[in-house]
Formats: sequence, structure tokens, C-alpha cells
Amino acid sequence: MKKVLLILFVCIFSASVLAVETKYKKIDRVQINSKASDGNTYYYFVNEGGWGATGCVDAIYATMKDTDGGANAFLSLVLSAKATGAEVKFYGSCESTNIYFQVNYVILK
Repeated sequence: MKKVLLILFVCIFSASVLAVETKYKKIDRVQINSKASDGNTYYYFVNEGGWGATGCVDAIYATMKDTDGGANAFLSLVLSAKATGAEVKFYGSCESTNIYFQVNYVILK
């Protein structure tokens, strides 16, 4: 049992370490698409100069779906950062198009 728990912990920890991170930057604008072609609502957090994430340096959109876990709290925090001019850093993964960065973690500076 201890072995299984240790393996599970290592796998989860490894996945979080492999997450790509952006640089700390201000949010230029927030966009919400409530009628996407797949029926989902998407939030887009835009930095016109790009978020500077390794592997997708051209990504200007940090994005998430409204059905992602914690999406409402996430949106609230990001809107507060936009309103106050605070910088944020995102963690997540690069999408295949290299202009979208799929976020799952945010830090407000």
C-alpha cells in the first residue's frame, strides 16, 4: 500500500513540475466567448506582447473553459488583477497553435 501511494505521489508531483510557466505580466484585456463552436464558454486573458511561456513564446492568449475546476474563482482573481494593474503568472500547457496557453494555475503578484 505504501508503495502504491509513493508511486501515485511521484506521478502527481512530476506532472505539476512539468507544467509550463509564463513570465509575470499584466493583463491587457479579458475576453469571454460564451458561444464557442463546441458549446463551451471560454475565458481568454490577453497579453499583446505574449506571455513568454517556454515552448509557446508566441502565445498571447491564456485560456480556460468555464467548466474547468475552480473557473469562477480563477476568473474573479484574474479580473481583480486586471482592474488593479497587478501582474500575474500562469502555469499550464501550450496548445498546438502556439497562440493559446491552457492555464490551470495562477499567481497574483
